[in-house]
Amino acid sequence: MMQLFPRVAKTTLLDGEHVFNSTLNAFFNSKKVNVFTAFTSKEVKISSDCENADIIYTLDEGLKPQSYKIVIDEKINISYGDDAGAYYASLTLNQLLAEKSVEYCELFDEPQLLVRGFMYDISRDWVSSLHTLKRIVDLFSIWKYNQFELYVEGFSFEYKSFE
Repeated sequence: MMQLFPRVAKTTLLDGEHVFNSTLNAFFNSKKVNVFTAFTSKEVKISSDCENADIIYTLDEGLKPQSYKIVIDEKINISYGDDAGAYYASLTLNQLLAEKSVEYCELFDEPQLLVRGFMYDISRDWVSSLHTLKRIVDLFSIWKYNQFELYVEGFSFEYKSFE
């Protein structure tokens, strides 16, 4: 099993191996959640029926917010506690999709902290371009950070209306 970053809370290996298709179909048992920006390793499309789906997403109200469980055997079953949990599960699955196949397994993860963030101080030096800020947000979202704060010192800019 490949190393996942960040590490998941619990991994259980099972007997068997799952070989990934080049294109995967995802089915949502409950409302559709926008998880598709998480996938960069393979193409993932929405499927209208459960039988032809490779990935099945199911909302599990018994799971805590931002938590998820992935079971990989013949199919990939993802249970999630909320929309953020579905997205974080997809980020984890995307790391596994970089391989041609993985061992059957069960992965469970829940955050130790609900707020995980990064503060970027733009008041002391030059301000990054919007493109750079978006890249920073993308990078930290892969690491499952969910807050990004631009820190601006109160007197860094001249305000004509402020005396």
